[in-house]
Formats: sequence, C-alpha cells, structure tokens
Amino acid sequence: NNKSLILAGNSGSGKTHLGIGIAIEAMKNDRQALVINAPEMLDNLRRAAREHTGFFELMQKYKDVSCLVLDDLGKERSTEASNDYLYQIIDYRYRHGLQTIVTTNALKPEDIYKPWTEKTMKPIISRLMENGDWITITDSADHRQQRLYNCGNI
Repeated sequence: NNKSLILAGNSGSGKTHLGIGIAIEAMKNDRQALVINAPEMLDNLRRAAREHTGFFELMQKYKDVSCLVLDDLGKERSTEASNDYLYQIIDYRYRHGLQTIVTTNALKPEDIYKPWTEKTMKPIISRLMENGDWITITDSADHRQQRLYNCGNI
C-alpha cells in the first residue's frame, strides 16, 4: 500500500534491507521506486543549486516518485538549504499521498531532532507519521558484523 514508514534501529539491524524490499515490491506492482541515501540526496540538491544545473528537475524527481526510500536520515549535514529541501520534498509527498520510507538510527522520534532542530524535523516527522508508522527494530545484532564473524574475517 502507500503507507509511509520510519524504520528505526541500530546499525546493521536490517532497516535498509527492509526499505529496499519495499521498493522492489512497489516496482513489482508497476510503481516507480527510488532508494537513495538521505545525505547523498541533499548533497545532490545543494550541488545542483550551486552549479545551476538541473536543480528543479532533480527536486521534482524526488518529489514525484511513487515510492521514495530515504536511507540514513539523520546522518546528513544540516544546513539551511538542506532543511528547506527536505521539508519541501516530504511536504509535497505528504500532500500528494506518496509513499515515503525513511530509515534512521534514531530510536525514537525525539532522537531524530538532534542532528537537526526540533523546529525543522518535527513537521517532517509529523507528516510522515500521519500516513504511516514509526517502527523500531530492537534486540537485533549487527547483521553485517555477524556475517563477517561467521566468515572468519573478524
């Protein structure tokens, strides 16, 4: 369905794996999906704005895709521009009923405000949660580290 999700948990808990799985299911149902790291998305937008090359097209791409998976929200550098870009994207998607999947290491909503400000993130989280859920993955080992250990690399 078009429900949005915030997948929260420690590193290696499977959040990105789940987000990619949701994107694959969306594509199997003839919907467009885009998986992108949140810091990378915001860097792309800042660069396009600074270089005056394709900013509006890029912004529209992030706004319009049927299923957007934003990986690692909270790891990006907070700037006035990135705050504005992120808000515009999430608000547009909220108003148009588009599915947004967010992964974060913040274990509860108030933790995600820390790299940003509550003034910036509270309306973003509110919009995501109105048409979705916050799911915290607990009691999970770091699967990447576990695989390395099982292979004898650690």
